Amino acid sequence: DTTSTQLVVRVVRPNVAPTFSFAAQANLITVNPDGSAHLVVLEETPVQTVKIATNISTGSNESDWVESVTFSIALDSGDPAVLASPPTISNDGFLTFAPGRYGQVRYNVTANDGGGAVCSGVETLNRTLIITVENVNAPPSFIMSLDPPPATLTYTQGDCSPLSPCLVPGFALNMSAGPNEGLQRLTFDVRIVSESVLPAGASIGGLFDTLPVVFPNGTLQLIPKLDYSGTAEVGVTLRDDGAVDNLSPELTFLVSVLSVDQPPRIEYLTTQGSAINLPDDSLSTVSYPDFVRIQPGGCAGEDYTQSVSFSVNVTSGRSIF
Repeated sequence: DTTSTQLVVRVVRPNVAPTFSFAAQANLITVNPDGSAHLVVLEETPVQTVKIATNISTGSNESDWVESVTFSIALDSGDPAVLASPPTISNDGFLTFAPGRYGQVRYNVTANDGGGAVCSGVETLNRTLIITVENVNAPPSFIMSLDPPPATLTYTQGDCSPLSPCLVPGFALNMSAGPNEGLQRLTFDVRIVSESVLPAGASIGGLFDTLPVVFPNGTLQLIPKLDYSGTAEVGVTLRDDGAVDNLSPELTFLVSVLSVDQPPRIEYLTTQGSAINLPDDSLSTVSYPDFVRIQPGGCAGEDYTQSVSFSVNVTSGRSIF
């Protein structure tokens, strides 16, 4: 007797890995020869959705036709704060992301067809995506410690000198290069906005021996000219080393230098100097035009509206008058 049995042999093909390519876009996504991609976007750009994956396929086997591809994206290296939130990729290959701060971060993008790994099958394909967020410079900022408006610093002639300048520690406070820009170098720019100076006709900046300076630590240095008085409006801006938008709004303050009355000065203009020889028989009045030059004050900045009067006294010798 014989017995027959039906034998069914099923041949299972191993799963073939899915495939996809990164999609290049001018001025946004560059695809490298190794299949990786580099996406570059500006800081402060709003949420973006871009086509990142193309030529999406589950694989070459017929059994793969019923499979579907899903994407996942995982941080590989870099600061995750470069993006404001974790990026996502839809099944049809669209990347959604929001720039956070400037910097660069690397992600692994994985396509999975769900076919499993039986019989040495492969269900995933990994590619590298680099995202660079380029810095958009924010203008720097600071505040003045003086009470506006308008803040005024008042000095008297002689209070400051090149050897002993007037210093205002803490004049500038809360200096900032801008959000996430702490590595930038900050410097202060100072200019004379307007002046009212004695003597009249002095050039801009004439009230000062050198222009005022604000040091990086916020200290203000002033050296008014010894011989000048008046008021100057001074403008200060903070500058960072970014390419654009690198100046803060200008803040202004006043410097007032008060005059100190100086004794008048006499300069002899005659060839005899201060000595005059008169003949013994001179009975008439003798005049010497332009005998002396008079300056109301000892300094160039003295008030020229002052008047001068003379008194003459015999200090030694026999009176001959």
